[in-house]
Amino acid sequence: MSKPNFKIVVELTNSDPATACWTAVAEQFLDEKYEGFEYVALKGNDCIPEKVYDALRDPSAIGVSGLSVGHGSDCETTVQNMIPDFSCGNPNNILLRGKYFNKCTCLYGKGGLPDLVNNYGLGCGCGEVTEYWIVTNKTGKKWQDPVTYFIDANFEFDRQLMQGKTAKEAYDAMIAKYKQHAEYWKDKDPETARLLNYDADNRPFFGDPNWAVGNIPPPPPTEPHLVEASAESSKDPYMRYFYIKVNGVPEHVETGWFKFYVKRTIYLPKDKEADICISVSADETFGWEGTLKIDDKKPVSGACDKNHPLCVHISGQPPSPPQPPQPPQPPPPPGQKYSGEYTTNVVSNQPCVVQAILRLKLTTNKDIEIPMTIDLRNLQLLGEGKGSESGTIQDNQYSGDAKGDLSIKIDNQYPIVLWFGNIPKKGFLIIKSPQTFSFIQLSKEQGKVE
Repeated sequence: MSKPNFKIVVELTNSDPATACWTAVAEQFLDEKYEGFEYVALKGNDCIPEKVYDALRDPSAIGVSGLSVGHGSDCETTVQNMIPDFSCGNPNNILLRGKYFNKCTCLYGKGGLPDLVNNYGLGCGCGEVTEYWIVTNKTGKKWQDPVTYFIDANFEFDRQLMQGKTAKEAYDAMIAKYKQHAEYWKDKDPETARLLNYDADNRPFFGDPNWAVGNIPPPPPTEPHLVEASAESSKDPYMRYFYIKVNGVPEHVETGWFKFYVKRTIYLPKDKEADICISVSADETFGWEGTLKIDDKKPVSGACDKNHPLCVHISGQPPSPPQPPQPPQPPPPPGQKYSGEYTTNVVSNQPCVVQAILRLKLTTNKDIEIPMTIDLRNLQLLGEGKGSESGTIQDNQYSGDAKGDLSIKIDNQYPIVLWFGNIPKKGFLIIKSPQTFSFIQLSKEQGKVE
């Protein structure tokens, strides 16, 4: 059985000298292929937030690659032209839930990655808590440009994940690769070696150490639930997170002050129970009160702080019992057998349609004539055919199989469609010469005998 296809998003910005030097070499690493994985590379002006979000909405997307590069601060990372794609409190952060994040950017590990893990369910990630430094000679040539060694070390995290390792095992291998390259540069260029060690020492791991790429099961049947939620406090002056969670997993997260209102559809498995809850990231002393309404159920109201989530239980629907098997149909009474041969002549009588008669001579001494309409699609033709058929006649109805060959001459080499009444006859066209076609007819026949 072949491995499932997983997709890894690669953000290749190049809108300034630093990111351009990185991307020129990083895109050459896309030649590394691993079975079951493919890269979604967004380069230059294609590397914009909307395209990043669209790529991560794909159910087979598992994360953001260590080949990715951008600028960052302790709570923000950017794509092309310094536009933020992820930042603390950004509702689009939820797209990283359950995935990994290994983008190379300054400072994002200081606040952004903890925010993704703690508030948006990021599976795991690596991020710099200081500035990330590189060395480049701007040649853009893999292994000739020193920046290659920084990229290769950072990409080791992805490689290990694609080979089935856990996140912690992948992280340890990545740090070891940084150290290995630092040792290589120790005598050649001590400054390059120092910066490789510096970047490794300031790139901690976040999230679940046991996170790993696994098989994606097919999604269960779902049903929509309309969720309408609000929360308000008159005495909380601080910016807060507002959560809608399903069985404790964030489904919607946004930030704001004093008041929240969300109306959206959430899809839940039909045969599973679930608790849908809302809460605000403040304790009870700030007096947050909320209302939660699911579908046409009666709304519930009350406290909705982090210690007292406001919840509605969804009972789910049991799976439908399997239908009992239908009793087998009794066999029909035996019918009269027939067999025979047929010949047909085809003559064009107008530019686009040919009418013909198919005569069937049966061993039952009955002849059957079947009108044919041949759609030539503006071609002219002249041809003849012959074949054999066999079947049964019962209750004045006949049915059977027909097989034959039809040779047609036309004035150009184009596909044709052969119709028997309103029934298309399907087969294979074989070009025998520039102006002659052979049509192999394999079909079922049925009709009424009078």
